[in-house]
Amino acid sequence: MRCGRKQDGFTLVEVVIAVSLLVIVLVPFMGALTNSIMMLYRGRDRSVASYLLQQRTEEIKNGGYDNLPVGEAVFPNYGGSTWTLKQNITAVNSMPGQGGSPVVKKVTLELDKNGNMVDSLTFLLYKGGI
Repeated sequence: MRCGRKQDGFTLVEVVIAVSLLVIVLVPFMGALTNSIMMLYRGRDRSVASYLLQQRTEEIKNGGYDNLPVGEAVFPNYGGSTWTLKQNITAVNSMPGQGGSPVVKKVTLELDKNGNMVDSLTFLLYKGGI
């Protein structure tokens, strides 16, 4: 048996302490990284939702006042994805001399992704143009 020979390497206690310190330091960074990724996905979803709502708004405006039925409509898989567009159109005003017919329609669009509302848009459509 050789007494006095120095052995290279780390003891089990040193390894456990080093790993523990590493875990204590890295865990908060992992949480921050996870939050950053979630915010990135939410931002992307909001951008896509904004684009899809603008696209539907243009379709409605180009279709004209008279071709826009009052009521609710749901468009599943809107934009070829997991988006659901909910459209609600109500007549909000009639003017004297118009025979009681509405001259303003209120359009509310809501865009959901997997059952969670991501964005919404409300605008008025006037007879004769926006």
